Amino acid sequence: MGEQCVTRPRPIVSGERSTALVVEDEFLLALDLKFMLEQDGWQVLGPTASVGEALRLLEDRTPQIAVLDVQLIDGLVTPVAEALHERGVPFVLVSAYANPRHWPPILASVPSVGKPVNERRLLAAVAELQKSPCDESAGSTMVKYSPDSGREKGRMVSSRQRGPAGR
Repeated sequence: MGEQCVTRPRPIVSGERSTALVVEDEFLLALDLKFMLEQDGWQVLGPTASVGEALRLLEDRTPQIAVLDVQLIDGLVTPVAEALHERGVPFVLVSAYANPRHWPPILASVPSVGKPVNERRLLAAVAELQKSPCDESAGSTMVKYSPDSGREKGRMVSSRQRGPAGR
């Protein structure tokens, strides 16, 4: 079976701020990510430092987007990525790991902004998450999805595309 478009809720909800989940185990970086997203108009769910905490947060809320570190205090973020994928929530990675070939497939195909985090790079990646690669219909964003791969197709940000460190 080929690619198809899957409907997911439009990220911008009139009258209320959109929600972004932040999963990062480095305390200062987690606070910085939270601040960057809030300054951009997002309501931040978290930050949380572990897979277990993130999954508990997802029991009660579904964010519009997520920002995930790959390696957390209790293991790889893969279970969180899978839970987000099941809900149709796009995410971007924030990781010092430069080689996505060694990541689980669900992580290897999504945007990564690297560490240290550059605010412009992060916000550009978040803005890309909100764009639709398929035709838009009223009230929803369409996302290309290949049932054969089991994951959304994302655009990787290579180290050559990254700007200087810092904001």
